[in-house]
Amino acid sequence: MNQDFVFFWNESCAWKLFLEDQKLTKIGLMVDERQKETKIIQVRTGSDKSKVAIRVSQTVSMDCIIIWDLVKDFEIEAFDVKKDAMFF
Repeated sequence: MNQDFVFFWNESCAWKLFLEDQKLTKIGLMVDERQKETKIIQVRTGSDKSKVAIRVSQTVSMDCIIIWDLVKDFEIEAFDVKKDAMFF
């Protein structure tokens, strides 16, 4: 949650609820449900309310952090981290 949005997610997609008008919108990131190990596990916000970080589980030992632009609805950058990474 940030000042403008509350975020919800399941294993394959994420949504943002705009607090001002209560409008729920799907975030453009899609995870293939056929890939059993790949799933969204966390969504985090920071001081920039136009961006969100989404952590996606990829393998038994690796995750991917995706920085997502909420205004333009696209991926800004992504990087891999080990599952036991202490940040995020």
